[in-house]
Amino acid sequence: MNLFIIILLTNCAYLLSEQVYKAQLRGLYKQELDRLVDEALQGEFNTIYNKIIDLATNGVNEYAFTIMCEQSTYSEDSYCEIYNGYKRWIQNHPENIVSKSKSYVTREVFTTTIIDMLNYTFPDSKISKLHKYCCDYYQIEW
Repeated sequence: MNLFIIILLTNCAYLLSEQVYKAQLRGLYKQELDRLVDEALQGEFNTIYNKIIDLATNGVNEYAFTIMCEQSTYSEDSYCEIYNGYKRWIQNHPENIVSKSKSYVTREVFTTTIIDMLNYTFPDSKISKLHKYCCDYYQIEW
């Protein structure tokens, strides 16, 4: 038991003797935000990618999707002034990266990055953007 305590104290002393500078500490928040953004982007991309592959495997050649938006059951523009699909999605997903990062990454930047990733992954597919059901709707065709 005494040997275990000595090893534990030695390890703690070593860990405490490591120097960490102010610039490193100040950069930790940005590093964590970058990690969270990358994780969220990869998660959203993987969901869309897997759906595309699944549909293509079953003979379907198009897929429509939204990003960070909760669709309405109505498509009239006047209703969309009252019902905001983006705000509704953020309210229903309080742990999303846009809320967590406090404008470090915006919904528009997040969406653009996902679309760019899809364009890169499926270079000869066509991605079009529509606005229906109070959301931006993307359709990829291959």
